[in-house]
Amino acid sequence: MRPIIALSLSVLLCTSACAVRLGHSGHATKRAVVVTLDGAGERIVEAMLAQGHMPNLARLKARGVWPDYSRTNFPSKTAAGHAALWTGAMSDVNGITSNRVFRMPRHAHTITEVTDGFSSENLLAEPIWVTAARAGKRAVVVQATHVAPVSTYEPGGRWGGPFPGSLTLLDGYAGEMGQDAVYNDSLNWRPASGWTDPIPGPEPMEHAIKLDERNWWALAFDDPDDPTVGYDTLALAPHKAGSRTLLKVGDWTEGLRLDTARGRAYTTFHLFDLHPQLASWSLYRSGVAMGVSNHPEAAETWYGKDTPFFPQGPAKLWSKGAFGRTLFEAGDGVAERRYLGVVQHITSLARRRLEKLLQRQDWELGVYYLPFPDEALHQMYGAVDPTSPSRDELHSAATERQLAQVCRAVDGALAPLADAEDTVVAIASDHGMAGLKWNFSPNFVLRQAGLLALDRQGQVDLKRTRALYPDTDGGFVVLNHRRYKGGIVTASETETVLKQVEAAFASARDAQGNPIVVRTLRGSGAEAQSLGIGGPRSGDLYLDLAPGYYFDAALEARALVSPQPFGRGGHIFDPRRADMHAFMVLAGPGLKRGVEIPAVTNADLAPTLCRLLGIPKPAHATGAVIEAGLTPTE
Repeated sequence: MRPIIALSLSVLLCTSACAVRLGHSGHATKRAVVVTLDGAGERIVEAMLAQGHMPNLARLKARGVWPDYSRTNFPSKTAAGHAALWTGAMSDVNGITSNRVFRMPRHAHTITEVTDGFSSENLLAEPIWVTAARAGKRAVVVQATHVAPVSTYEPGGRWGGPFPGSLTLLDGYAGEMGQDAVYNDSLNWRPASGWTDPIPGPEPMEHAIKLDERNWWALAFDDPDDPTVGYDTLALAPHKAGSRTLLKVGDWTEGLRLDTARGRAYTTFHLFDLHPQLASWSLYRSGVAMGVSNHPEAAETWYGKDTPFFPQGPAKLWSKGAFGRTLFEAGDGVAERRYLGVVQHITSLARRRLEKLLQRQDWELGVYYLPFPDEALHQMYGAVDPTSPSRDELHSAATERQLAQVCRAVDGALAPLADAEDTVVAIASDHGMAGLKWNFSPNFVLRQAGLLALDRQGQVDLKRTRALYPDTDGGFVVLNHRRYKGGIVTASETETVLKQVEAAFASARDAQGNPIVVRTLRGSGAEAQSLGIGGPRSGDLYLDLAPGYYFDAALEARALVSPQPFGRGGHIFDPRRADMHAFMVLAGPGLKRGVEIPAVTNADLAPTLCRLLGIPKPAHATGAVIEAGLTPTE
């Protein structure tokens, strides 16, 4: 009997295991995770890889495939680039033509009315997480653009199910309630009073700090167990009774809970500096945010006190001098070290979430977005871009080191994925980056040419305006067609007005007589369509600028050109430009190892991941499966 029992047990175990490993088709079930790195252009990433600053990404690349580069939409913007990655379709199909888009329908709105290009309500093509859920796969979107409002994915919404239990969506940006801050006012410390619990040490001092529209308290004291003489410990509390959170210099708090009218939110503190005599101090606070999800319990799992959500990094605080004088202002490097410390903490939280994701067994598709290195590049890349007139030799070496450390921090977040051999891993970016030196004002050109008129309040006079550079951050001019509310340009006048607009921009020259607009592209035709241009939210004439220039959409600009703040970087330009190229790498089951392949587009990622998951491509996808990267069995 023993051999028979043993055989039966063996068959039973095999059957049970196969039930876990096999999907509906009988083929091995795979799972895939895609992580997007905002602003990680191909040029920048390849330089960081060559210098050894991104070892985890290098390991993924060594065991995977990578295109020469990935081309995104025109314009090269975050919302549009990510919409292409998610949907497998460019802007002409998915409707996301920039970070802000025209309100629809056109007959009910003017050319001045724009709305959020990151909103799921404006996404016109099915994203891959809906594709996966409809095919019976479990998808977890830890963070992505075009998730909020989550009602879009609920019954009755555009992408609504039913797919109960198979789609988990999270968005921290939709739950943002307050921006980050630095507290460093040394004038308003006062002797502590009214605290219910004893305070260690002599002469404790207190300081009110504004948070959540009410005062919190910072309490400085001399810890008797700390050898430092003087004030060496800071306590934080929402009121003077009850528990306090203690900080030494260099410490981070966990997420501190705030119960708001919208729900449970969190913020995090970090103590940069505390002078023993309170001559100076510096306390950083992250933005206040709550996780928004279609499954409320998931918000606490992914964005609770252990891994609170940071709505943004501290680049704006750094640039304003809140961390001290920057290197661009002859600072001593303290501001940059503080900035980097916050970025490292944010990316360490991302690493924890990715570790948690890989440890779980309740998903086949995982999606995660990181806002780096884009944030740092926007503030600093102008000082180091080798092809831009904004490059500065005085600051380039120190800035390069700073950006390298930011990329190291981003790479650290990818560590859990580096050896995830049983998982398809895709790392992708949305666009590249270029150094900036000047602002260029298209509406100044249009006003000078008599194509744009303003009323007495400085707003667009639609009755006298034929063309506008709208506030979409889209790199294009739109004609005031009659198909828009208040429009005046007829179909028969379109060609004439377009030629007038083209001539106006051809005459825009810098002080040396060089053209500022180096290329124009009409928003119709085969070339435009190849760049994702088209659809009701597109423009009529797209502009590409000479190196160092960026667009300023101001209506009342008084000059053709104005200076950019030193060091700035930006992206909006023709995606065929090498500095706008995005990066992509794929590794794992079904993919070749250590192989470079020809260039692809951002729209090719979603169809490829669907092929690897064994499901149909997204419903509106026009991109192609990256066949050159797949093993023959795929």
